[in-house]
This record gives sequence, C-alpha cells and structure tokens, in this order.
Amino acid sequence: MPGPPDILVDLRWVRGEGLDGISRYALEVAGRLPALLPDLRVGFLLAESGVRDRVALPPGSPEPAWVPVPFPVASGRDLWSLPAFLRAQACGTYYTFNYITSPRHRGYRVVLTMHDTVPLDFPELLEGASPAFRLYHRVPGLLARVLARADKIVTVSEASRRAIAARFPEASPRVRVVLQGANLAAPPGGDGLAARARYGLPDRYVLYVGRLDPHKNLPYLVSEFAAAASLRGTGAVLAVAGPRDERYLPELRERAARAGASDRVRFVGYVGEADLGAVYAGALALVMPSLAEGFGRPVLEAMACGTPVLSSGRSSLPEVGGEAALYFDPESPGALAALLDRVAADPVLRDQLAAAGRARAARFTWERCAGELAAILRGPAYSQSTFGASSQRCSRL
Repeated sequence: MPGPPDILVDLRWVRGEGLDGISRYALEVAGRLPALLPDLRVGFLLAESGVRDRVALPPGSPEPAWVPVPFPVASGRDLWSLPAFLRAQACGTYYTFNYITSPRHRGYRVVLTMHDTVPLDFPELLEGASPAFRLYHRVPGLLARVLARADKIVTVSEASRRAIAARFPEASPRVRVVLQGANLAAPPGGDGLAARARYGLPDRYVLYVGRLDPHKNLPYLVSEFAAAASLRGTGAVLAVAGPRDERYLPELRERAARAGASDRVRFVGYVGEADLGAVYAGALALVMPSLAEGFGRPVLEAMACGTPVLSSGRSSLPEVGGEAALYFDPESPGALAALLDRVAADPVLRDQLAAAGRARAARFTWERCAGELAAILRGPAYSQSTFGASSQRCSRL
C-alpha cells in the first residue's frame, strides 16, 4: 500500500472551466511532476472533482495521490485549518501556486510561487478582490510573515525577483526564478477562419490578450490604436480578448468613442483554448501595453504562433521578448501608434518578427519549467546550478 505523499501540490487554484494565468501554469507543470520525481510520491490537493481529469500525466508516469480537501483555497477555513490538514497527511513538502496561504505552516517544507508584486504596486486592484486577497495586502506584516514561513519562493522572471527583493529583502536569499513556457501553435495550413469567425474578427486586426486591470494600460492602447493612421479606413479593428470586466469597460468604451473608434474596438471576451492559437495567428500584431507584468505569457504565445509582438518596455516584458519584439514607452503619446503604422506598412518586417518570435518562443518550454520546479521541490540539496540557473540565463535566451 502506498505511503503518504512526500510532496503535496495544491491544485485548488484551478477553478472553473476557463484557464486564467495561474490555472494554466498549474496544469502545465503539475502533470509533469510525478515523472520528474519518480522516487518520491507526489500528491495533488483537489477542491473540484473535474480538475483531476484535466491533469495530463505523460505515459508511464507514476500514479499520484489524489487528496480532496473539504474547504476551498484561500478561504477563512483554509487559512486557519490547512496546516493541521497537511500534517495529518504526513506530507514532507507543500507547494502552492500562489502566496495567499496560511501564515501558520509548520512541520513540513513550504514552497510557494509569487508571480509578481503588482497588487502591492497598484493597490486599486484590491477593489473587488476576494476578502483574503485584500487581507493579505492591507494588513501590515501579514504577507511578510507568510513569506518568512516559506523555505523557497518561486517567481517567474528576474524582474519579479528584483521587485520581491526590494519589498521583502529578508526573503531575497530564498527566491528562485523559474521561467514559464508556451505551447500554443498556429493551426496547420493557416486554417483558423472558423475560430476567428466565432469572435467576429475581420481579416485585419490588432490583438490584445489579457485582463482589463489598470496596470494593463488599456486606455493607452485604445487611444494609440485609434491614432494609427495606416489602420484607418482599412477595416482593421482592435480585438481585446479576455474577461469583460464591467469595472473598466465603460471607461474604455468612452475612450474609443472620444477617439472616433467605437466601431473599431471590439471586446470579444474570453477566447477558448481550442481557438486561441488561431486567434493569435490571424492577428496583424499582438500588443502588450502593460505598465507592469510578472512574466507576460501572451508575448510568448503570440511568438509561438508567428505573430509580430509590439510590447511595452517595462518590467519583465523585454526579458521575455528579447530581440524578437519591438518595444515602446507605454506612457509616451504616439509611441505605440508609430510602431503600429510601421508594422502595418511593412510585410517584410512582419515576416522578420514572426521568424524571430518563433525561434524565441521555442526556448521557453514547460518541460524545463517543470524540471526546475521539481528540483526545488526535491529538497534543500537544490542549488541554482542544478538546472542552469534560470535567472542567469534570461539575458542569454
């Protein structure tokens, strides 16, 4: 009879059918861990029964332990009762894909992922957030106490590592950078017409993928798209793909109306995984206008699909895009509009960016991401040299 799990991975962050950034990260990594740690028993904490069917285990992987938890992640009961639950499971290491976790962990190793410090840098994001999320960012010292309990803190870029170190210097020696991956691809033969039709997209469109939160800088994007002279009168639209957040939609629609572009800015909502590659591949360009990011996975996903990328030069985005993207100052009027005009008018440049982007994206794999995380989870013997030190490799990718 199998013994207790050596490592318990918290998959309760995978919620609902849609895949937000944390859910996608969790599912891509989790299924690979049992095969990477064959001498250890890996278990998964579950809150929703359907999540088990979404964990893709490679052929021949050891069967993990599936451990249902009787309370949801980041709930009041979770923050109070999870440590006792984990000790009852006799686990050696607990890993969670988020830092909203109990400050009472003891009796086992704790590894957590802190993707970025954006909620601390943009406190307006706390409005409308869950009670636990607001609590952890508003109660002085609480987040620092959680990080102090962690044996290792995983983050997703060198920019995020620097931001964490600046706010929590005592945690800095325990932070490890593990770069994410991208596994999207354009549909074979360029056949994406049906997928694009489902979202009402014309032949020519500029794409944004992500949330509408303030740090994403969507008002700037709408104004700059409207100002790009080469796109006017061509039928081109700005397609905003992501959750339709009613907190921010009125301002964006008003911005488009003032610019005379109401009929050229479309909020298409969430794009399903099955359609996302086709939607990326059909775009004239992907634009990332963010003021801050932890990683910036849409940059890699667009590159993997052969789509030119125009990106803000802030935080982690140059680290991810390297020399395969064109960059702009996200607070400079006219900067993005000039790049849009340049890319729209130059098919040779678009082809060059597409080729460079595909090569760039190929260097970021979920296999490597999972391998580096597995080395951290294995135990204290992990060192930055084990898998080549992601944070040192960023500049060479």
